This record gives sequence, structure tokens and C-alpha cells, in this order.
Amino acid sequence: MGKRKHFSETFKFNLVREALTGERTEAEIAREHGVYPVTLSKWKAKFLENGGTVCIPQKEPLV
Repeated sequence: MGKRKHFSETFKFNLVREALTGERTEAEIAREHGVYPVTLSKWKAKFLENGGTVCIPQKEPLV
């Protein structure tokens, strides 16, 4: 069995944002970035369900 891919919150946020523009289908966006369309749909649903607070990239703390 292959290893499961892990994607950063920034990556997820960028794909969800692109999907929300409606300029291209979720399938097109997912294919371009090597993600299953159902995975992108789940990220989008989670984002919308939580009022856009999920998978928003957090800024690094200033040291």
C-alpha cells in the first residue's frame, strides 16, 4: 500500500479559495494539483461548515 499524502493548511486553503471562485470545476483544480476531487470537496465543505475558519493559514509567530 502507498503512503498517504499530507497537505499543508496553506495548500488546502489555496485550493478551496480557487474552487470558490467558480472559474474552473473542482475536478480540474484537483487534477492540476494531484488531489482527488472528493478530497477537495471535503476540504471545501469543512471550510464552509466552519465559517471559513478551517484551513486558513496561520502566520508564524514573530520572534
